[in-house]
Amino acid sequence: ALDIGSDGVLNIAGSRNFYRYNPSTKVLTNVGSISPDTAVMHKGCFDSQGNYYFGTYPNASLFKYDIQAGQLTKIGSNLVAGNYIRATASCGNNIFMGSMGSSENGVNTPAQLKVYNASNGQITEVAPPLWPEKGIVEGEVRQYYSMSSAGKYLFASHCSKEPGGKRVLDALGMSAMIVCDLSLGEGSGAVAAVPLLEMGLDVYRKMSTFEEIQ
Repeated sequence: ALDIGSDGVLNIAGSRNFYRYNPSTKVLTNVGSISPDTAVMHKGCFDSQGNYYFGTYPNASLFKYDIQAGQLTKIGSNLVAGNYIRATASCGNNIFMGSMGSSENGVNTPAQLKVYNASNGQITEVAPPLWPEKGIVEGEVRQYYSMSSAGKYLFASHCSKEPGGKRVLDALGMSAMIVCDLSLGEGSGAVAAVPLLEMGLDVYRKMSTFEEIQ
């Protein structure tokens, strides 16, 4: 996991250790170990105070780097079903943890979504997103591969050529700004949408009103 905090320092959660790299001073600091966990899954996230969180494998642990104290601590282990905290995302002081579930001895354990409240330390389970019309029912959510915080506004830049793109937009009740069969998977739709948003802002900010023209 590689994430830059509000302080401009790069947080590097890697195999067995957690590092912080300051681009200004070019200093890399080994903050601490994540042992006995051996891997960090995907991206981390930040709470409202700028503290950094990330999940691990194989003990489904959640770690926190306290930006004020400069310390790495383990919130807990086996916090979600399965061996992974596969994805994390934050909203204020709520840290969401999504797992990959597991399949052992012919028994499938569905993925879990839980939220850690950084203010009071409580962990609660969140009901999974269901879509019965498409066959996604209770127990069928196998993994939370990636999560992110949308912030206050969410824009649909484009509708992907992949079938899932249209389904997601339909589920969110959104329409895309661009529909031209993009399926590169490199964020090209978002890049293409930025000039459209900028043009819209230019019209709003710079276009003369009828009163000004007269």
